[in-house]
Amino acid sequence: MGADRYLTPVEKTAEELAADAAAFLASREQSTEPAIVPPTETKTYSDGTTVTGPGPLPELSPAQQELHKVLQTVNAILSDNCVVDAPWMTDLRLAAATLEQHIGVQKTA
Repeated sequence: MGADRYLTPVEKTAEELAADAAAFLASREQSTEPAIVPPTETKTYSDGTTVTGPGPLPELSPAQQELHKVLQTVNAILSDNCVVDAPWMTDLRLAAATLEQHIGVQKTA
């Protein structure tokens, strides 16, 4: 093995390179190393949704995440119109508070 070990690929023939490649592939096929699998989690959310997937799983269920996006939009509207005292603003504040309770998040400013 000695000197052959330090030959560059350019110094090997096509047959030698093919033999090396075949030997490498054969050694990989015989490998007893276990496949690397990411750890999975199962989580049941407050809305009853159960999700299984690679961890860590998000704090909110997929449906709650969508509602959280809506809540952020509503809060942005409320903060942009904070000087307006229209009846629809009161309704929107009540809806936002109800939505916050439903998905279990605090108001985001």
